[in-house]
Amino acid sequence: MAYEAAVSNVAASNGAEVLSDHICTAGRHGGGWTVRTSTGRSIVADFVVWANGRIDVARDLPFRCHIDRLVGDVWCAYAPVLTSVPDGVVHVDSLPWGWMYALASPKGVLSVTLFTEGDQKVTPSQRETLLEESLTIAPSVSALLRDVQVKLEYRGRHSAVSCFRGTSRGVGWIAVGDAAQTVGPLSSSGIGVATANAVHGAESRLEMLAGDGAALARHELVRRETYASYLRSRAAYYAMERRWTSEPFWQRRQSASVLAAALNSGGRSPARPIS
Repeated sequence: MAYEAAVSNVAASNGAEVLSDHICTAGRHGGGWTVRTSTGRSIVADFVVWANGRIDVARDLPFRCHIDRLVGDVWCAYAPVLTSVPDGVVHVDSLPWGWMYALASPKGVLSVTLFTEGDQKVTPSQRETLLEESLTIAPSVSALLRDVQVKLEYRGRHSAVSCFRGTSRGVGWIAVGDAAQTVGPLSSSGIGVATANAVHGAESRLEMLAGDGAALARHELVRRETYASYLRSRAAYYAMERRWTSEPFWQRRQSASVLAAALNSGGRSPARPIS
């Protein structure tokens, strides 16, 4: 991906050794860590900065408290007429069972994503039926599709959950970016939030190496305050939809209880997701 390549290039230009391997497993080894990669490489480190996104590979990190079970089903199509559409225009509609958006790029690629609860598996037939039902009550997205007259092709289901790790630091490690917490797509700020947290975490690690023993504790405090602000904004935006307050999808997201439950998780043993 272009973003990951850009980050790797910056790291390499600043003296880091960049490996193209994927991490398979990681575990405690004496006072540090042993990380094993997809090519069979074994790396021993005294301190690890976990920046591996939503995928957990280390057995010894505190659990993630899941705020919701949001998933996004994605359909795409190519429509040459869309080359005249301004970049970044997003069409959004709310639904009784979730919400959806459509994004048309100037290169003629149209993507439609339907966000629903992921606690139940659906068959391909059920999924297509739900898309059709959604489009009948989604005026913005359906208007765009009607104008371009394209057939959508299903591209897969992706996790879009908001989750918060009980703590982002410990002896010999710190988790940053999506490895520490994730935000939902409604915020449209996932990359920005993850990057800002990672930069602050890296700076805190450097301060720790310079002798500041409280640096990681301050980083954790900032992280918790930032995520509390996100959860408040998330609840406020979901609360704006008043048509389907009796529907489970919206009830789960308009409750204020998720804030305290997430931020008070404290890294205890795994519990059931909040919503």
